[in-house]
Amino acid sequence: MNLFCFIISAATPQRPQPQVGDRRQIDDMEVNNSRANATATSLSTSRTAVASASTDDLGPLPPGWQMSKTENDRSFFIDHINKRTTWVDPRTGKPSPVPSAQTALNPNGPLPEHWEIRTLGDGRVYYIDHLSKTTTWTDPRVAGPAVPYSRDYEAKYRAFRRNLPRPRPNTPQQVEIHIHRKDVMETSFRVIMGMKDLELLKSRLWIVFDGERGLDYGGLSREWFLILSREVFNPYYGLFEYSAIDNYTLQVNPLSGLFNEEHIKYFRFIGRIIAMAIYHGKLLEAFFIRPFYKMLLSKPITLADMESVDREYYQSLKYILENDPTDLDLYFVVSEEVLGDLREHELKPGGQHIQVTDENKQEYIEMVINYRFVQRIATQMNALKQGFQDILSLENIKMFDEKEVELLISGLGEVNVNDWRMNTMYKGGYKPDDPVIQHFWKAIGSLKPEERTRLLQFVTGTSRLPMNGFRELWGSSGPQLFTIERWGDRTKLPRAHTCFNRIDLPPYESYQDLRQKLIQAMEMSEAFEGVD
Repeated sequence: MNLFCFIISAATPQRPQPQVGDRRQIDDMEVNNSRANATATSLSTSRTAVASASTDDLGPLPPGWQMSKTENDRSFFIDHINKRTTWVDPRTGKPSPVPSAQTALNPNGPLPEHWEIRTLGDGRVYYIDHLSKTTTWTDPRVAGPAVPYSRDYEAKYRAFRRNLPRPRPNTPQQVEIHIHRKDVMETSFRVIMGMKDLELLKSRLWIVFDGERGLDYGGLSREWFLILSREVFNPYYGLFEYSAIDNYTLQVNPLSGLFNEEHIKYFRFIGRIIAMAIYHGKLLEAFFIRPFYKMLLSKPITLADMESVDREYYQSLKYILENDPTDLDLYFVVSEEVLGDLREHELKPGGQHIQVTDENKQEYIEMVINYRFVQRIATQMNALKQGFQDILSLENIKMFDEKEVELLISGLGEVNVNDWRMNTMYKGGYKPDDPVIQHFWKAIGSLKPEERTRLLQFVTGTSRLPMNGFRELWGSSGPQLFTIERWGDRTKLPRAHTCFNRIDLPPYESYQDLRQKLIQAMEMSEAFEGVD
């Protein structure tokens, strides 16, 4: 059987993205600028030379020296003998001149109104949008044309918060919740499910850990949601289980009733907790498979969603889709193991007598996906959604897509760029010191936390990282480092293979082109299928 991998490719509106968003950080930049002097300065590995030479109007450089330029045309000097770089010209003993704002401005024409360009002491150029009082590394003149739509999660979130329903009039402003830390799951269950007036759960939460002295000014409620989520979503309790592809994304356990007789009540409790966390702006330590978020939004689940959960099942269905399955002797029946016993389930009445053919294979695949993700856990998900709507209408979160709902529930996890870079493989001829790779990491460094998380979702299928970071990232068949592979030409967008944690990156010539196309790719979210 051929092996197939889900390929994602995509595009987004590009506009100046603030990388330094407050006055203090702008001041820091200006302080750095004022500190530029004749002292030899090491250049970051992400600062890529765009030209190199050994001579200019001042004559040849000493033996072992080379001159290069940064992207904004400032000269720096490479001492190959001592393996260091410096702004100081070895022929004059003086640092190379910093390009003026006007010099940097000329190549692309005048800046838009309200924009200003400045230069740091290390030669890097940044841009100030005085209208929004933000700064960015991205030149607003080369940000690229707008594309069909924008996934501005922050703007959506602000609108969501503004439109949240408030507690009805005369509802107490605060509700006190007493919890035993050593039995946080059961005591929380009793309090939340025993609440007669659910409007109270929209009031300010005042968490009291019995036997402890402390005032909850927000910290204790954040702690409560955190430690409760670690308990509730722990597969040890049988309500959830790890997906087939890794050991950190969760799915509802279809056999939860075998572990907990009151599992339906617990799923309703979990729905309330998720809604309460969203309502009060708190986060849960829980990362689910993509179909879970789709079910919350009542969105259809596709074959592509199967790939990120169970790749072997995905491959089988993909093969059926692309070939005539008549010779496989398949019927409208699925088999699954339940506590060591193999059981069969008919996908439709009389399914054990209905063979899968080229004519009905699409129906078969759709029924398998529906059974795998929806039908087996329908009772649990209905209870969870009912619990959610006890607190907050599901309509309130339908302004978000499934990836954004993941961020809404679990937040923007910190993505350590240095850890990411240190645990990356290169294929197709790429090497770490190639200009396009240097541009890639410079682009990652320039992204906002939300955008980095989106890129992680784009390439791996989830915003969740293993406990020990990128070195323990998992793929479809075990540990699999993040991989950048050379592919295509400069006219194409990057594409991602979620089963291999791999991004196919065309050899873009400029940083601006790479950054624009990378953001377009992760924002468009157009799914394509391809052969690996």
